[in-house]
Amino acid sequence: MKMKNITILLILLSISLLLISGCDDRDIPTSTKADYRVTRLESSVDKIYADNNVTFAYISAYVKDQNNFGAINIPVRFQADRGSIISLVNTNNSGIAKVPFYDSGESGLATITAYVYTYSQFDETSVAAEDSKQIQVMIEAKPPIGNLTIEISSTEFFVNQSVVVRARVFDIDLNPVADSTMVRFETDRGHFVGDDGETNMGSIAIIPTQNGNAPLRLNVGQQAGIGEVKVRIDTLVSMRNFSVKPGNPFNLQLNTYLGDDDLNVVEETNETTIDNEYKIVIEANLKDAFNNPNASRVIRFETNLGSFYNTSETYTQNTDVDGVAKVVFTPGLSAGPATIKAFANSDTLSSEALFTIKSDELHSIRFNNQEQVNLNVANTGGIDSSILYVSLYDINGNLVDRATDIYFKIINNNIPGEDQDFPAYLSGQSESGVVHTTSSGGQAAVSVVTGAGSGVLQIRVANDSLALTSSTVAGAIRATKSNILIHAGPPASIVWGDLGFDQGESVGGGLWELLLAAHVRDIYNNPVEYGTSVFFDLIDVDGWTITIQGNAFTGNGPQVTADDASASTVDSLSSIGVAYTLLTYGGSETYKRAQVQARCIDAYGDEIIEPFIENPDAPISEQIQGIELPWNQPDSDIQAFPGNLAFYDGPPPALGDPNDFLFALITIRTRDGQGYPTPNVYWTFTADRGEFYDLDSTFANQVKWAISGDDGYARIYLKLYRYMSPPTPDGFSPGQQQVQIFGRVLGTGILQQTNVTILRYPYNDPE
Repeated sequence: MKMKNITILLILLSISLLLISGCDDRDIPTSTKADYRVTRLESSVDKIYADNNVTFAYISAYVKDQNNFGAINIPVRFQADRGSIISLVNTNNSGIAKVPFYDSGESGLATITAYVYTYSQFDETSVAAEDSKQIQVMIEAKPPIGNLTIEISSTEFFVNQSVVVRARVFDIDLNPVADSTMVRFETDRGHFVGDDGETNMGSIAIIPTQNGNAPLRLNVGQQAGIGEVKVRIDTLVSMRNFSVKPGNPFNLQLNTYLGDDDLNVVEETNETTIDNEYKIVIEANLKDAFNNPNASRVIRFETNLGSFYNTSETYTQNTDVDGVAKVVFTPGLSAGPATIKAFANSDTLSSEALFTIKSDELHSIRFNNQEQVNLNVANTGGIDSSILYVSLYDINGNLVDRATDIYFKIINNNIPGEDQDFPAYLSGQSESGVVHTTSSGGQAAVSVVTGAGSGVLQIRVANDSLALTSSTVAGAIRATKSNILIHAGPPASIVWGDLGFDQGESVGGGLWELLLAAHVRDIYNNPVEYGTSVFFDLIDVDGWTITIQGNAFTGNGPQVTADDASASTVDSLSSIGVAYTLLTYGGSETYKRAQVQARCIDAYGDEIIEPFIENPDAPISEQIQGIELPWNQPDSDIQAFPGNLAFYDGPPPALGDPNDFLFALITIRTRDGQGYPTPNVYWTFTADRGEFYDLDSTFANQVKWAISGDDGYARIYLKLYRYMSPPTPDGFSPGQQQVQIFGRVLGTGILQQTNVTILRYPYNDPE
């Protein structure tokens, strides 16, 4: 009986469970006719504030079709009993329809419903089924802000450094304020930058919060000092101070002045006398790239004359708060220019100043330039004049700064150019040839100017005009310079440089570039000076693909091809007295003779014209004018046709029977390095047997040379006889004799070789 009751109870329980599960509609449409259903409805947040739409929630409806796939582009209607929501939106490719939900100024619990409809297949305006889901979002009154703080990673920065300043905002319940709550940032040093790290937003910026957090990047600027950054919301303010340090040392500047015992400035100057009563102060100013002073940095001072504080030629000093370091320079008993240097930032920065210590007791005179002075004959395009300096020294070797009368004179017995009525002279000289000047800063100068002749000049300097010609003048101090050379007279002749085989450089397009050199000499056959103008031109080349660079000057080796494709091959040329030019021609002009001439101006303004002559040392009647344009990067090959000549030992042929001799055509192909056919190539031929003939149909002219034509081919016939081959060795096979043929281009080293085989059969021609 008990078992029966238990069975009945179990049956009733199963029926109840089936009824309960049948009421779960999470994934089941309300109508069996529904094609689409809302499977899930979600909100991005469960709470927003009544803050005039500052905060909001995203409502997402997930829609599926009967096959449980996301339904694409299906209209979904949204409805809210409180707040604002977009009423209609279609699903995306994932079957999701997403809309924002805002408050509408009132608080309370909002119920949001999403509907999806299935329309009748017979009437598109008739709803056959619908499905919906609901979700609730609380709209609360906006709580007041309770706490505003500012965060910054450090309080010390270097100029131009960027740092994130962060505002954190909480309401009175210690919850993060609603997203998009606006925070105002202010700074009195530097500026705020955008998310890209570059956009300048100025010293005031307003940005929204997210989860109670508002970060903003601050560039602290380029000026060192103390700065302040603030954040504000309504009446709440939070602030932080920070310090901006100078950047790395960038600029080191030296100043010199005379100072009192406290090193205060008495006079800003870079010179003084040995017996000066004030202190000589060297001041170093060290700043960064933005002109901020660098404090507490080590400055090292050096001098090549005297010392610092009477102790050492090297001294170190730290900069003060203004980036300044000072040392006292002591010249001692030395006079002259003192080069004072300062080094900072581990010697990566340096600066120097020149401070002159003056003296006034003359003891010796010395020419500054002890080396030979090279000048050129006047008006030849070179150095026609030069300034000669002398220094005046006291007994300790110090420069005498007192203004002193100084006299110069050329003392040659025969002054170069005098025999041509245009001698060298000193600028400003009197009728006696003396130049009077006054020294300044311990130095005096004179300008020497060349004339029409070359040779050696002697110039004397003295503190008394009588001492220029006499060594017995009391108290006279003098010096003589005897190594002033005037050379390189005006152009008198032009000599062409030699050309050889295969000297052109390829510049593409079938063109070749040839370097030409003209040696310009004076009447003594010395090369003229650098910069003498030379002009090159071509004659009678109409219709040729040939050009020449006309403008040139002596010593122009590196410049002549500076913008040219072949510059790398001649960029080391700079011979004195040599003018270079470039001749450009096409491969079709190979072995043609181009008439080229060089021109320049002599001392009298007349033109010197020199045409290019291939053999200038030969008698005039045998000289050949013009440049034979060379064959460049020669390429050739040879072929004999036929390669085998067949003879037959049948009955003796009649007189003149062609079977007694046969011809082989020897063909040579010539090309340049760009593959262009090369005409006018003279080939000479040799063979160990036979006779050479030209292409004349009669074969009457026996020759041993041939010239390539415009197609680049040279052809010649070789006549071979039957007797030149031995008879059959066995009565069946032919006797054989190989003939070696050679083609040469004389003077070039070009050699081509081919072979022809003579076959002598022991029977008649089978034809």
